[in-house]
Amino acid sequence: MAQELEIKLRIAEGSNIDVLAELKRILDVSEFGSCGLLNVYYDTPDLALNRAKIALRIRQQGERLIQTLKTKGESVNGMHRRGEWEWDVPDKHLDVSKLAGLDVWPKEVDCNQLLAVFETNFVRRAAKVSWQGAEIEVALDQGEVRAGQ
Repeated sequence: MAQELEIKLRIAEGSNIDVLAELKRILDVSEFGSCGLLNVYYDTPDLALNRAKIALRIRQQGERLIQTLKTKGESVNGMHRRGEWEWDVPDKHLDVSKLAGLDVWPKEVDCNQLLAVFETNFVRRAAKVSWQGAEIEVALDQGEVRAGQ
């Protein structure tokens, strides 16, 4: 399990700020790499994972397919820290066998009830920044969330 620490900021749609230019200037970064990401999030019909503050998804990043489970964790002053497990998977189907042995998996959630509930499709522009011995990924995501029709 990895520990993820993140800060998420939202930029208002229609903002006239050139975010990438500002980030490059502030962070002294010359270029941001770009990649498309497709994420399909899973839950039970009654949204049991959502209630437990658990996220389960399969992400397609290029040719790579990654199944990820993120736990509730904690949020302090806008910073989020939570447990995260990742597994490469061969196709776009959940491998529920990966979840069976995890202590954080809610015992009351039947893996056979899991279904796709929404997806996010976006382009991520990201750069790595070194600061005080830490490696930080700064990313700007732009895209959409889809559920049902």
